[in-house]
Amino acid sequence: MNTKKFDPLSWIVTALVIFLIICTAIISINHSKTTKEDTRFIRKGKICTLATIEEDSKTLASDTVEASTEPDNPYKELKLTQDEKKLLARMVYSEAPFEGQVAVAQVALNRYLHESFNGSISDIISEPGQFTVGKRYGDSQMAAVETALSGAPVLDLNTDVVFFSTGGLKCGTYYRTIENHVFRTYS
Repeated sequence: MNTKKFDPLSWIVTALVIFLIICTAIISINHSKTTKEDTRFIRKGKICTLATIEEDSKTLASDTVEASTEPDNPYKELKLTQDEKKLLARMVYSEAPFEGQVAVAQVALNRYLHESFNGSISDIISEPGQFTVGKRYGDSQMAAVETALSGAPVLDLNTDVVFFSTGGLKCGTYYRTIENHVFRTYS
């Protein structure tokens, strides 16, 4: 494995992703405790309440359209053990950048969800010739696993993306390239 110098951009991206996950959790907890009158938003530089926003039918209509186009997290029902998360983190350890680590974790999760692959997360990751699993992982890799499970749209939450390679993989249909990794769908 190549030893890389300190990359501040990777640390910033990792910190930002963790911050967004924490903010989302806090917002969802607080959302259930507030009312329309005391929920405040900043819109176009002004502080207003949800009740004020609802009075503006154009804003309400555009907010509704935006919310309906957001993809649903296909991984939200997965209940992975800590050992399975560690295994995923060890698998993504040698991948770069952070976005690539999330994408590779999502490929393994997609295989777990896909009807053409059988077995546990461990079975899928341990399949000969499919994934390389190291002996180590760090906070960044665990953050990549948590980010993948949270439904980060790195692969647009397309659960048919079940292959990736740095070489000449030709099975499936080309989907996307991240750094030197080519991601492909099952069909």
